[in-house]
Amino acid sequence: MLPRINVNDHRYVPSLAQLRKQARFLRDHCNVQLNHAYEMVAYFYRFSSWGDLLNHTTSDIAIEDQQIVAHMREELQTYRNRLPASDLQRLSQLAALKGTLTEAVVNDRIKTLNDLDIVQVYNCLYNEEYWGEPVPVSWYEVLDETDRCLVLLAKRTALAGRTKTVNPHISFPWFGFRMYGYLHIDGNTLNYNCRELDSYLWSSEKKYTTVFSRPWFAAYVSGFIRMQLHSLCSSGFSGKMSFERINNVDLVAGPVRQPYFNDETPSSSLNTVIENLLSMGGVRDTRKQNITFRFGNGEMY
Repeated sequence: MLPRINVNDHRYVPSLAQLRKQARFLRDHCNVQLNHAYEMVAYFYRFSSWGDLLNHTTSDIAIEDQQIVAHMREELQTYRNRLPASDLQRLSQLAALKGTLTEAVVNDRIKTLNDLDIVQVYNCLYNEEYWGEPVPVSWYEVLDETDRCLVLLAKRTALAGRTKTVNPHISFPWFGFRMYGYLHIDGNTLNYNCRELDSYLWSSEKKYTTVFSRPWFAAYVSGFIRMQLHSLCSSGFSGKMSFERINNVDLVAGPVRQPYFNDETPSSSLNTVIENLLSMGGVRDTRKQNITFRFGNGEMY
């Protein structure tokens, strides 16, 4: 098995071509300037600037890590080539949207996955301590853990006959977001209450909540939420998606408790985030202390 790589802690940095691709992705989905997207990518890899990040791409450790990830990709492709027909059928019935890990595996597109996805899938596939059984595990099992989009989680929950309410942690690597909340499935109704939406874009020299002060932060948040709503609107489900906190700050009550690291959250930035969400169609619910969006009944985001 190849050495384990952790993207943020280990400062794994992919090739310049992929860094630029990630920046364009953030520019297009968050409607931010390209130079702002470059800073966002730098923060993702724990650098204070795009220039510092670029300097690291040619370091010995960066080149060595890129070679390890290239071997990971080869091993995953070999494992995909041995995918049993029964597992392929199980994955295919999920009708995963393009852009998901499941769709890439079903259509044999391992070579098109970005390095972050390769590292995430490989680490999970060979994590014997986590699985408590010989590895690698099946593609279905590993994708259940790594491809955590809400629509796929809803489909898997329904097909497996599991409890209708689950509370998963969901990561979105290229956005640099993690979500935690409660997903409830009842037939074609999908309701998701996001208790905590956390960005992990910050440089090593910055404090956790300093990201609030960046000029791109509000657009970054609304761009991410808009993409989730767009996916839900075309999913065949209908229901509600709500958000309570961002980076440990309440969206309705405001920063009433001290954020991480005793840092201060600029109220103007938080207000801009809230204004953006309300202008998108979100509704402030003071009783449940969240901002709620509806989808699946003709709404457009």
